[in-house]
Amino acid sequence: MQHSNEARVSGRFVLSLLVAFFVAIAAVNVTMATLAIKTFRGLEADNPYKAGLEFSSEIAAAKLQQARNMDVELTTKRLISQEVQFGLVIRNVDPATKRQLSARLELRHPADKHRDITLTLRPEQGDVFLGVAKLQPGQWIARISLDAAGERIFRSVNRLTIE
Repeated sequence: MQHSNEARVSGRFVLSLLVAFFVAIAAVNVTMATLAIKTFRGLEADNPYKAGLEFSSEIAAAKLQQARNMDVELTTKRLISQEVQFGLVIRNVDPATKRQLSARLELRHPADKHRDITLTLRPEQGDVFLGVAKLQPGQWIARISLDAAGERIFRSVNRLTIE
């Protein structure tokens, strides 16, 4: 009589492997769904319908801004205190409008809405506005807004790298 060293695969073993496989898949799916729900910060627009309705007025405001031919430059400088100083230099502004200007800088983090910061920049000498914020290094979206007497004069959205 010869003894075989081959392992026999029984039906119970195959069934156990199949059940273990699908239990592992289900566990991974539950884990991924739970993590996705916990880390979801919400929609980019608070009210997408309203944003869509305002699109035409945004186009008209952009054309008016282009006709003004303003030149706006944003500079950044890391201070010793590890805060970031933002400088906004404005050129080609009507002198009557310049006296009424107020500047705001919204810094939005591309991945986490909870890190967003809004700064009201204070006017300094000449055509310069300054502001300081405690900001982590990385990519940010900078939205510059200039208003005069409650009317929007300039708006710009740019990608910004903070060192």
